[in-house]
Amino acid sequence: MKAFLRNVGVELSATSWRQFLAVTFVVFAVYGMLLLNPVTAYDFNAAKGDFLQVFLTYFFMHRIVQGLVAGVFHDFTPFWTLVVGLGLLTCAGMLILLLFKRLGFNKGHSLIGVALWLSTPFFFNRSIYQHAFPSETLAFCCDALAMLGWLELKRTQFNKYLWTLVVALCAISASVYQAHVNLLLTGLMGIVVLDQKGRNKTVIMEWMQIAGILFASVIVWFVINHGPMLIAKLIGIEIPKSGGAHDTIYWFTGDHSFLVNVKSLFVGLVLNWVYNAFFVFGLRCVLVAICFFFAMSIVWCIKRKWYCALASIGVALSVFVFPVIQCSFANLRTFYCFMPLIALSGMLLLQMSSRRLLTAVLMTIVALGLAHETSTLYYYNWKVKEHDKLHMSIVAQDLWKKYGLKINKPVAIIGGWKHYPTCWEDLRPFRQLPLINYPFTTYSNMSCISVPREIYMVAREKIGLLVPMPDLQTYSRLCADITLLNSPAYPASGYIVEKDGVIVVNLGLHNSQWGVFRYKDYATPNEKLLERTLRLNKLDNFLFEATSPFRKLAKDYPWTLVLEPEGLAKK
Repeated sequence: MKAFLRNVGVELSATSWRQFLAVTFVVFAVYGMLLLNPVTAYDFNAAKGDFLQVFLTYFFMHRIVQGLVAGVFHDFTPFWTLVVGLGLLTCAGMLILLLFKRLGFNKGHSLIGVALWLSTPFFFNRSIYQHAFPSETLAFCCDALAMLGWLELKRTQFNKYLWTLVVALCAISASVYQAHVNLLLTGLMGIVVLDQKGRNKTVIMEWMQIAGILFASVIVWFVINHGPMLIAKLIGIEIPKSGGAHDTIYWFTGDHSFLVNVKSLFVGLVLNWVYNAFFVFGLRCVLVAICFFFAMSIVWCIKRKWYCALASIGVALSVFVFPVIQCSFANLRTFYCFMPLIALSGMLLLQMSSRRLLTAVLMTIVALGLAHETSTLYYYNWKVKEHDKLHMSIVAQDLWKKYGLKINKPVAIIGGWKHYPTCWEDLRPFRQLPLINYPFTTYSNMSCISVPREIYMVAREKIGLLVPMPDLQTYSRLCADITLLNSPAYPASGYIVEKDGVIVVNLGLHNSQWGVFRYKDYATPNEKLLERTLRLNKLDNFLFEATSPFRKLAKDYPWTLVLEPEGLAKK
């Protein structure tokens, strides 16, 4: 184990400064705008308070490592938090660079692989900023080290110390966010395909070793993250509920039949990956990558290269493993594996191509397209945050005029866009992306079925409006009050009313004027020019309108596929 870590350190120190600058450039080109323009309501820390409060918040979400790291940064500014995060992300990029070099790629091709890896907009349906947390970027470093360790294990005799290190690294990543296990599965199986030197075992044996590593890491994760809470329950200590884990295996919960669950998984796949690929470049790359691995497996079967064929099938199927196990196509548990999927498919194409220069140019263009989409997604979310800040300041002023600066009654913000988050409805190529989930961790998610907590965060952190929230039962009842929703809505006079002891801020029904106040109405000429270059064209509009009946299938999904706030899941 010590020799492995020492060799990694030696190889990193031997990397030229040009390669380091190239990786750093990719990181800051894609994510650098966050340094001065955070896109979150609460400046990179969802949990507020001192170290212990922040730690406990994440610990109850079963994310102990995220709690430890986030607790250290609980009072840091967004700028310095992001400096640390992007620094760690650069370290992860350097480790991925080293991985591709060890797989036999030259410096230039390895840099292309890193660019594909770092540019993939894998976080489609998760908080747009969260992977830039120091805790998340630390997990990416652990992922890269684990893959390097697996490559060494694959090529050499079994080393129990190195095996233990790889398991520990995987458990650390999972303790930041469970989706890293899916990333690691795809990454480790992809190495089986790409590694040309270490084929002294059968592919089935290597799959079993990968399964053993991940199974052991999940056990370690479960003991560390669930063990203390199980002990607390046994001795009678009540643990607060948290909606942050979502570790439920839905095959065994609820009243839905096996066939209904299977149908739901299929519909989720079609809508999230196939339908949305019409509008999202990154998802088109995902579909191409999956088809490419399947196609290569057929080619290798014809050539009777059974090892390569099985390994390629394994990578293509790995992206489906965790959704099938959980019986839920929750995007934010699945999209992490798209990073290694896209990057490794590009590297396999480079490895197999007889015209490597042409292939390298093609992969560079793909990396630029992914980086463009990711950075644009950041830009749009920043604009949405500014939009929310602008209009919540108007709401705050109206509340202060009516109730004074200290508001003691609970405030309920209801209405808005009923069936999908407003931050997506006019932002093609990202429009309608989270069709199954209601991503209540993104901005401006005015939904009649979920608490828009980010609006409260904007009000508190950016406007200085401190108000108590109503209890969930009262809030749900107000959201379902059609008479109330049909009453005057923002910005019309009388949009603030009182009912059942609660101050109600009504943003109106789906056809309210809230959408009139999108960023387009105060965009600069440069922003309008940017919009015209982002494939926001008549074809997208036509496809979006023509497929409206297809999207209505979302209403019929079983609750197992809908990620909703605690207590609001469909029965």
